[in-house]
Amino acid sequence: MWSSTASHALHTLAIKVAGASMEPTLYSGDTVVINTADTEPKDGKVFAINYEGEPIVKRLVRDAGQWWAASNNPNQTLYPRKLCPEGGCLIVGRVVHRQTETI
Repeated sequence: MWSSTASHALHTLAIKVAGASMEPTLYSGDTVVINTADTEPKDGKVFAINYEGEPIVKRLVRDAGQWWAASNNPNQTLYPRKLCPEGGCLIVGRVVHRQTETI
């Protein structure tokens, strides 16, 4: 459940999603709320990430002892997963809410 306490508000930000890499979960133009206090990688959870200087929203996946930033879009040729080596992916925070116009 989403809480509106002041302590939670200090650790959140909202951004617009751009691109189709996270479809059908997130669509371009969706607004996502990010908990910037939650930066510990968790397998299968969606995070806002600074990937080599590029802001991205991806699902983190643990595979063969390494973290990967993965798209939800089934076209993996267009949207391949990206290796997140230590220091190569700065986790901004976990996506905790989305608002969409797409139904």
